[in-house]
Amino acid sequence: MLTYRNEGFNRLRKREQARTDGRYSFRWTDMNGKRHYIYGRTLEELRWKEKEIEEQLGIDRKRNYWRITVNDIYVLWKQLKRGIRNNTMDNYIYIYEKYVYDDLGMEHIVGLEKSDIRRFYNRLVDVRGLKANTVDDVHTVLHQVLQIAVDDGYIRTNPSDCAMKELKKEIAYNSRKVRALTVNEQVNFMNFMKNSELYSHWYPIFAILLNTGLRSGELLGLRWCDIDMDKRIIDINHTLVRCDKSSDRGRKSYYDINPPKTSAGIRKLPMTELVYDAFKIQKELRLQDKLECKMSVGEYTDFIFLNKLGCVQSNATLNKAIDRIVRDYNKAEQELNPESMNLLPHFSCHVLRHTFATRMNEAKCGLRTRMAALGQTDIMTNMQIYTDITEEYMKEEFATYEQLIKRMEESLNKPTET
Repeated sequence: MLTYRNEGFNRLRKREQARTDGRYSFRWTDMNGKRHYIYGRTLEELRWKEKEIEEQLGIDRKRNYWRITVNDIYVLWKQLKRGIRNNTMDNYIYIYEKYVYDDLGMEHIVGLEKSDIRRFYNRLVDVRGLKANTVDDVHTVLHQVLQIAVDDGYIRTNPSDCAMKELKKEIAYNSRKVRALTVNEQVNFMNFMKNSELYSHWYPIFAILLNTGLRSGELLGLRWCDIDMDKRIIDINHTLVRCDKSSDRGRKSYYDINPPKTSAGIRKLPMTELVYDAFKIQKELRLQDKLECKMSVGEYTDFIFLNKLGCVQSNATLNKAIDRIVRDYNKAEQELNPESMNLLPHFSCHVLRHTFATRMNEAKCGLRTRMAALGQTDIMTNMQIYTDITEEYMKEEFATYEQLIKRMEESLNKPTET
C-alpha cells in the first residue's frame, strides 16, 4: 500500500547539501557577511547544529541590529509561526525562498522603505514575469516576516503596508469573473459525457460535483464510509490536498488530509436521486474494473474516486478530463453544423461549484440553505461570487414581471360596475 505524507528529515532545505562522502553540509553567513559551513553525519545531527547557529544569531542580532537582513527576520518568523496547516506553511516557505531569499531578503532591515518593496514587486512582474496574483502570494508571506521586525522594534512601521495597492488594481482589472454554465451548457456537457464510450467513466464524478457543489478536494477525499446509501447522506468532514514542491529544492509532491476550508465546511448533504445514482454507477465501475484502493493518506484510505493505479484522482487530472470532453464535444458539434453557436466554453472543476450555486438560486432555494450546502459562512461570498444571474434566468424573471404588469393594466382598464 502506497503512503503519501510529509517527511521532514529526508528533504534538503535551503543551503543544505548532501556530500559525496555521505555527510551533509549547511552554509550560513554571519553578521559580518562572512560565509561559514557546518557538517553532520546525518540530517538530524545537521539540523541540531543549525538550530544552535540560529540561536546564536539571535543573540548577535540584538548587538548588531543595523546588520540584520530581511532573511534574518525570516529565520525568526519560521521559528515563531504557528496556527496554520502544514501544507500552507510549506507553501509559505517555498514562496519566500523561491522569490525573496536571494533578492530582497539580502537587504538590511533598517532603512528598508516602502519604495524598496514596491520596486521589488514591480521587478517580480517586469523581470521575472510573475503574474500579479503570484506577487500577491509573495506579499502575504513578506508582510508577515516584516511585521516581526516591527513587533521587535527594529523598524517603526511595516514597509510592505499598502505596497500591493496598485498591483491589486491590476489584478481586479485583468481578472475575469468565473461564469457558471448555463442550463443548456450543463445539459449538453453531461449528456455528451454520459453517452460517450470514451468518457462515460467520468460521468459519476462530474455529476456529483455539479449536483452537490462540493469542492474538488472534498469530493476526492470521500471514502465509502463517508456516504450512507441507505439514508442517502454525504458526510463532509475533511478535504484532500496535494502539495507540489520544486524538485530543484529536494521537495516532492505529497497528499495530506485537512479539515474543510471553513468551519461551516463540516456538513451533511442529502443526495438527490441523480447523485445517488451516480454513486451507484461509480461502485459498479469499480467492481467492473476490479479496482481497489492501494494508497492511504495518514489513517485515511478506501477512497471512492481512483485512477487506474488505485490511487486518488487529482484536481489537475479532472481539469484535463474536462478540457478533453469540451474539445471533443465542440468538434462533434461543429462537424454537424459549422455555424453552430451551441458550443461549450472552456471551464474548470471550480466552475461546477459556481454552477450548482446558480442552479440553487434559480430554483429559489433559501440563502441559508445555499450557504449550508456550500459550506459557507459569508453571505456576501454567496451572493456576489458564487451566484450568477444567467441570461435565460433573467428572461424568465422578466417574463414573470411582464405578466404581472399586464395583469395590473388589465385590472386598471377593467370597466367599473355602476
